[in-house]
Amino acid sequence: MIGVDVSDATAAALSFVRRAGVTYPVGVDRWAAIANAWGVVAIPQTFFLDAGHRVIRRVLGAVTPAELTRDTAKAGPDIWCALADPPRQFGPC
Repeated sequence: MIGVDVSDATAAALSFVRRAGVTYPVGVDRWAAIANAWGVVAIPQTFFLDAGHRVIRRVLGAVTPAELTRDTAKAGPDIWCALADPPRQFGPC
């Protein structure tokens, strides 16, 4: 899993990541270019991708760790997650 913090300054994004205890890599999408490319109109959003990087499920709203575990297990080992929620973005779950 990889994260992208959307529309925040780098310092604010890093502060949020530290406070939230995020342990996966996080990038900063300061100008929302990644979010716009993915069609994100509100955050948080979670995208589940297959091994070919095609979106197979899109969730509007927060997703719990239990839901991520359940949904990635259902999809099998080739699933990828793309999350648009300060923080988060794209990579293997």
